[in-house]
Amino acid sequence: MKMQTYNISINPELAQVVEKEIKQGKYANRSEFFRDLIRKFLLQEEQKEQNLLQLEKFSKNQNINSNEYDFIEKDLKKLRSKVKENIFQKV
Repeated sequence: MKMQTYNISINPELAQVVEKEIKQGKYANRSEFFRDLIRKFLLQEEQKEQNLLQLEKFSKNQNINSNEYDFIEKDLKKLRSKVKENIFQKV
């Protein structure tokens, strides 16, 4: 399979994270780091979808009405947003 090349720009703090991971031997090079990052992103998105499906199934089994479900979904979105903020503040 022919690989595609992407050029990206990242700030110095993120670049340090990448270089640290490579120096620790977790990745052979920058490309491998970013390929793994994309794979993890895809798995995370799949897990989110599975969680939402489970929540929908649970809400139907528990006779949760659509307003309550919307409220729960909004809370989940807020929680995800806070988690992302915390992750990026540490970098």
